[in-house]
Amino acid sequence: MMLKTSGSLFLGMCKIFNDVVFGIKDLVVGVVLNVYTWYKGLRSADRHVQIKFWLLSAIFFLTIFGYTLVKEVKDAVFVYIVGREYIWLAKILTIFMLAPLVFFYSYLVDRIRRYQLLYFYSVAFGSLGLLFAWLVGNAVYGLPNTDTSPWRIFGWLYYFFVESYSPFLVSVFWAFANSVSDPQFSKKNYSMMVAASKFAGVLASLAGVAMLGGHFIKLTDVVSYQVLMVCSSLVIFVIPIAVKVLITLVPGNMLHGYEAAYKFEKTRSNEEKKDAGSSVSLMSGLRMFMKYPYVLGIFSILFFHEVVANVLNYLKLGVAQEASSSVGEYGIFLFQVAGEVHFAGMVFSILGASFLVNRFGERICLILNPLLVGFFLFLYMAAWGSGSLGLKCFMFNVALVMIRALNYAFNYPLREALYIPTVKDVKFKSKSWIDSFGSKISKSAGSSFNGLVENFFCIGSVLFFSTYSVFFVAVVAMWTLSSYWLGNRYEKVIKNNEVIGADE
Repeated sequence: MMLKTSGSLFLGMCKIFNDVVFGIKDLVVGVVLNVYTWYKGLRSADRHVQIKFWLLSAIFFLTIFGYTLVKEVKDAVFVYIVGREYIWLAKILTIFMLAPLVFFYSYLVDRIRRYQLLYFYSVAFGSLGLLFAWLVGNAVYGLPNTDTSPWRIFGWLYYFFVESYSPFLVSVFWAFANSVSDPQFSKKNYSMMVAASKFAGVLASLAGVAMLGGHFIKLTDVVSYQVLMVCSSLVIFVIPIAVKVLITLVPGNMLHGYEAAYKFEKTRSNEEKKDAGSSVSLMSGLRMFMKYPYVLGIFSILFFHEVVANVLNYLKLGVAQEASSSVGEYGIFLFQVAGEVHFAGMVFSILGASFLVNRFGERICLILNPLLVGFFLFLYMAAWGSGSLGLKCFMFNVALVMIRALNYAFNYPLREALYIPTVKDVKFKSKSWIDSFGSKISKSAGSSFNGLVENFFCIGSVLFFSTYSVFFVAVVAMWTLSSYWLGNRYEKVIKNNEVIGADE
């Protein structure tokens, strides 16, 4: 009897091993086939289209590599200088801190060329990054001072600085890419551009873990953070060089992007240009955001994702602090999670994102994204309700990684493609409002929800669990409805060769 049981157990283990091996094989084969099919299509395209793709991918690679390094450092610095309990307040204050920067950005959009915006923000963020790298090692203002206090200004300033990366440096890259790409280029290549950026995120995460873990060279935690911050700035400084190569090698007529929008911008009369000091010019991005439901729809899909992601992200920071005994270990935990997210995003981008968009179109894919997020949230909530601590922690990590990876690999390129059939004011100014204020308001909403639930209900109680469940169902439902409308509107715009904002 015992031999029979042992034999059954052995056969069961062999079956599991066989399924895992063939599952990995199928995954690898799928990745290779998708890459080959995409590369074959790219090779058959015009030589300048190929150059444009590789250089845009290189610019995005550099942007995300530098951003990933400081993004994870930001949370560690803030928690150990100011305190985790003030993160919700920092997200709210970020909204107000960004206000003058958005007005300044709108001012620049009217006065300098698209690629010059990338020059300016790359140099600005790289330079400020070096300044913060020096200050973080200061015995009074930086990490060597182990007294955690909300009155330590450096922690707040660095948090605001890194939070502005996404609405300005990352957003400016996408605004530039959208302005030089047409719908066909985005459908075929945006997923692979995202894959390149995810590879950069994986490498940056590995560098962070290796540096803080002493795998390169044994340094103190503070010096390790300084090295990572300096490396981020040096990488950012390379971006203007890559942009210069792009505009030099690719002819101007290949950088028009969506032709209907380009022709509209070219035929605008000089008297329509806003006065240099006009508040109308500075507020035009917000006005168009409020006027056109299409632009509001783009904001909605960002809003719903950010709310869900930040509800989970806040819980992640608590888990990281409990699992860490020093600021170095805390950073290692954050970089490990970031590496998992970027790796999953890279696989999604290569394996299926471009295939799904090409096969089903933007409308179906926009609806599919919230449904997939809802599925992973369901798995997490089911594990949470099971009462098993190990299962809950495992599914929490799976849900967080998969939801963030879906955003990077699937939701992000889809959302950026929606800007292509719009005028310049929407591509740059409205996008800036959405990526700055819209993103920060969304994050504040998610963080505030966490704070309210923790204040009113006992953590782990039935009411605590039920509140989160109802919240997630409501968000996913509204997200799905918004995506359905937006997908229909996008397909109609492209079919009729319309330009959103052309009636301004």
